[in-house]
Amino acid sequence: MTLGGRRVEVRRPRMRTADDEHELPVQSYGYFADRDPLTRAVMDRMLAGVSTRKFARVGEPVGEEVEQRPRPRRRRRCRSCSSSALAPRLAS
Repeated sequence: MTLGGRRVEVRRPRMRTADDEHELPVQSYGYFADRDPLTRAVMDRMLAGVSTRKFARVGEPVGEEVEQRPRPRRRRRCRSCSSSALAPRLAS
């Protein structure tokens, strides 16, 4: 589901007829589950000059659970992997 220009995981609501024959579509869920509002929000921010790194700052507040993401690990470079150590090997 799109909320505040971000994708948020939400359980799909279920509605059935009174005689329990079949399931009914939930129109409001269908609208928000569509990715077009997310695309529109991203396009609006890009046209306003907001860089992708600052999207979190200009988004609508949607809760702490959604905003927290695991940060990517940074790999440590060993000295033998540095460009100065590889230059003589690549030159030959």
